[in-house]
Amino acid sequence: MKSWRLWRSIVPDIGAFLVCGTASWMFFSGWASYRCGLRNSINAQMVYCTIGILVEVLSLSALGIRFGIHAAAGRRVQGVACVVLFLGLVAVFVTSVVGPLHLADYSFDHGFRDWARSEADISAIREWTGQVQVGVSGNVAESEWPLSVVTLRPQGVYLHEEAAGHRYVALWWGGGHIGRRELVVGSPDMEIPSRQTVLAVEAGVFVERYP
Repeated sequence: MKSWRLWRSIVPDIGAFLVCGTASWMFFSGWASYRCGLRNSINAQMVYCTIGILVEVLSLSALGIRFGIHAAAGRRVQGVACVVLFLGLVAVFVTSVVGPLHLADYSFDHGFRDWARSEADISAIREWTGQVQVGVSGNVAESEWPLSVVTLRPQGVYLHEEAAGHRYVALWWGGGHIGRRELVVGSPDMEIPSRQTVLAVEAGVFVERYP
C-alpha cells in the first residue's frame, strides 16, 4: 500500500516529464522543422519553436512547484524523483538543441531541399535562365518571371552570369533576423559549393542558407 501511494504521488511529475520530453523531441529534434521546410515556411518554423519553448518552460515550472510541495511535506523520495525528472528534462532539451544532427536549421534545410526536389520544375527554370536578358547580372523583375518560378512564390530572383558565360539563377525567401534561403539553378556541370550550409538538389542545383 505504501508503495502504491508513493507511485501515485509522483504520477503528475512523470506526466510533466513525458509531456515536455515529447514536446522537446517534436519541436527541437528537427521533426517539426523538417516539415516546415517541406512547406518552405520559415514563419511556421518560428511558431513551432516558440510553442516548444513555452511548453518546456511550463513543464519545468510544474516540476519545480511539485518539488517544492514534496519538500515542504517531507516527502524525500518524491522530491528526489522530481529532481531526477527535472534534470532529465533539461538533458532532453539541451541534447535536442545543441546536437549536430538535431538543429532546427539543419532539419529545415533538408526539408527545404526535398521541397525543391518535388516542387521546382528545374528543366523549365534552366530553359528560362538561358533566355532572360538582364545584362551581366542583376535582379529579375517579377513581371519577367515564368510560371515555373511564379508557382514557387519566391521573394526575389537574381540572375548571375560568370565570366566564362555560365549562368545561374537564385530564387530566395526570408531575410532579416529569420535568415535567408536560396534555391540556385545552374547548368548540370556547374560546381556545387562544399559549404556546410549547402545541400545538393541535383546536378547543378542546390539550396543554401544564409544567417
